Amino acid sequence: MTRFLPLFGRRGSRWLVAAVCASAAVLVWIGYRAISEWEQAAAQVASRRAEAAVNLLIAALARDMRGVQQLILTSVERDGIAEASGELVRPIGNALARYPYPEVFFAWRDPPTPESVRFYSRPERRPPWLTQPSGDPMFPVVASREPAMARQLLRRIDKDCAEGRRFSVFDFTADAPYQVIALVSYTDPLREQPSSVVGFMVNLNWAREHYFSDLVDQVARIEGGDRAVEFSILDDANRAVVGPGGRGQTSESEQRFPLAFFDPLIVAVDPPPDLQITSWTAIANPAHDPTLAAAESGARRTLAVGAVMALALTIGLWLSLEAGRASETLADMRADFVSAVTHELKTPIANMRAIHETLASGRVTTETSREYAEMGIREATRLTRLVDNLLAYARITDVAHAYAFEAVALEAIVDRSVKEFAPNLADGDFDVHVDMPDGLPLVKADPTALNLMLNNLLDNAIRYSKERRHLAITGRATEHMVTLEVADQGVGISEENLESVTRKFWRGPESHKGGSGLGLAIVDRIVADHGGKLDIRSKVGVGTTVIVSLPRT
Repeated sequence: MTRFLPLFGRRGSRWLVAAVCASAAVLVWIGYRAISEWEQAAAQVASRRAEAAVNLLIAALARDMRGVQQLILTSVERDGIAEASGELVRPIGNALARYPYPEVFFAWRDPPTPESVRFYSRPERRPPWLTQPSGDPMFPVVASREPAMARQLLRRIDKDCAEGRRFSVFDFTADAPYQVIALVSYTDPLREQPSSVVGFMVNLNWAREHYFSDLVDQVARIEGGDRAVEFSILDDANRAVVGPGGRGQTSESEQRFPLAFFDPLIVAVDPPPDLQITSWTAIANPAHDPTLAAAESGARRTLAVGAVMALALTIGLWLSLEAGRASETLADMRADFVSAVTHELKTPIANMRAIHETLASGRVTTETSREYAEMGIREATRLTRLVDNLLAYARITDVAHAYAFEAVALEAIVDRSVKEFAPNLADGDFDVHVDMPDGLPLVKADPTALNLMLNNLLDNAIRYSKERRHLAITGRATEHMVTLEVADQGVGISEENLESVTRKFWRGPESHKGGSGLGLAIVDRIVADHGGKLDIRSKVGVGTTVIVSLPRT
């Protein structure tokens, strides 16, 4: 793609990038929508399962909580089993074995007295208010009498008998809150003469702590062995009775049910004032449903893969665009380089041709010919330096070039370069200060490469100096390095351009003065190849100092 980006131009490349980014965004959006619908479908399946599970729980609760009233009490009345006959123990024993919530059964015949009321309980779960019977209990049902409790029950059930109620249902408090359900039998159709009463009492505290959790476990086993649906029961104050409780899952299902251990229809028309039926909530949450979990994990993975692919596409396109821009910039720099080099080559050649034509015409004196010869030497030196830079550029581009290293004295390199630039420095009226201490340690280097390096530094200093023409060359030694500083008071380099001055073909704001854009790039490569360090410090309007540090021998 990098190859074709320049064909579109900058504006076309921007449109191409915008189109690809928009396509990636549309792709991600379509994938997100598809995954969202997938998740919604999975959530609907899980919600349907939760709804079926909560319906199953509600049906189980209704059937079980009404079982004693609808089956046991009704069968006792239908079969005409009397308390006095002793046959009541068998159906009560069956009820206590089948249904866990009745704590105590009670029964009497007309006319009742507190001493004639008999209570039937489990031997392992007798209420504290029921006294221990004398003699051996009739296992698994214990029959006993409790006149104080019987007196309270008689007083309350007599009110319902006076009203002709078939069922006497009310709340009652002993050592714990109870729900009392009793079936009243009458001798006449008008329900004026009660003949017997059979009922049971449910300890609501015990039911809260034990009954509902056991029933929920049974329903969970029936619903599925994978336990994918999690059941909870909340009371009327939204406190958890079974399970973790809490709400907010989108796929969960809930239903309310009455806390009534009887059929609520029997008191729907004329509810007693001392009966309060609260509504609890059953919740089925498919949090562990494998379908939902697989959909969620698959959706996350698919969305992540799609996002990574879109991101990779965008990053790849951005990198391609940057590469195209870099290629375009490099092409522009190379064009500037060719133009500058052409100008730099033409100028000394044209000058040298003019000098030689003048000399060949024979119209110059001996003194004038000497001046023309010196001008020719300067132009030839200028041309040689440009050719050296071009050759050096070819060499530093080819990393296979090998230097001829030897022990080199920097004083000799500085002396040679200053002499080469003496005519240019004199023409520019430069104030030159050279401070190379005696006994400066030698460096292991290629002398030709160091001379080319210093020549480029001096050429830049001369080229970019205007009003203040000052040049200082200083050498000093440290423990491991020998440092050479070349400082001028020229136009300087702005801070934002300091990182670019060592790039090939880069030319600063003063490029109208000529130059190939290779000088500092060659200096940087030569210093790096010699294991040294290059440091350029500059400030616009103040000048530039180039510090070259090379290892000692």
